[in-house]
Amino acid sequence: MSDTKTEAMQKLDLILAKLTTVEQLLKAQNGSAAHAAAGGGGICFPGYGRSKGLPVKGASAGDLGFYRNGSLRTLGDPSKARFHEKERVLLQAIEAEMRAQGIAFDAEELPAEPDDSLPY
Repeated sequence: MSDTKTEAMQKLDLILAKLTTVEQLLKAQNGSAAHAAAGGGGICFPGYGRSKGLPVKGASAGDLGFYRNGSLRTLGDPSKARFHEKERVLLQAIEAEMRAQGIAFDAEELPAEPDDSLPY
């Protein structure tokens, strides 16, 4: 193969590798909620903290507590209402894993969703 063709093939291989990585990331982000809904338990931690993107299943007690607290903070913040559905799913997965590992936690009531029909 000529040098030009070899260079072109190398560039195409690099592009394909990057596209594959992007596709895997998108599947992980979109698939985790679908897995949870289907009972697959494939929820991953969100994109912050030491264990970002890693599965909830098998996580350490420290990581479970850290992300649980983050979910509770988000659920308690009305300005983050658009994230509440996703956080509730994550919180349920975290607490299920904590129970499976025998990790004790204070079962707090989830903050209620604001009732827009009530006058303020």
